[in-house]
Amino acid sequence: MPLFGARTNNKVNQKYTQTTTFAQWQQNGDGKVTDNTDYIKLIQMKTPAQSMLCFGTGGIVNGVDDRGVMQMILKDNASTPVTLNGVLRLYVTNAAFLDKRVIFEDRLERLQSSDIQSAFRLAETGLYAKEDSYLVMEFKADVSGKTISLANSSALIPITTLIL
Repeated sequence: MPLFGARTNNKVNQKYTQTTTFAQWQQNGDGKVTDNTDYIKLIQMKTPAQSMLCFGTGGIVNGVDDRGVMQMILKDNASTPVTLNGVLRLYVTNAAFLDKRVIFEDRLERLQSSDIQSAFRLAETGLYAKEDSYLVMEFKADVSGKTISLANSSALIPITTLIL
């Protein structure tokens, strides 16, 4: 059975969407020092048994836009936290982290809008992490030497869950 794919071979019993925050993810990047030459794994979510997960929610159907709002502001651990800029990468990977499928890579600044009307919207990507696989988010900072603080940061991350 493949580790990735669209929901072609599985009977979906239930589908639901949610907008998550850092608190709902395993936080790998908290306390890590930024590096402007390599990506740091920020967060990951393991797909539970008999489920499939993907980044994003909804889409544009008949002119109606119900894509999920994605917002993220990463900050450092300074006494007066500074916003970190760089490249954010979202991908799906298998349980061994050997097969990485990137589904989004762009400047973090695109996700920093506080206005809901102009916020970045992430549609359901269609590439699902199956049981025991992962959704992962990585970050490559513009500036090295800053310590990431997820407690000082904020995020809204839309995901879709299929119960098989």
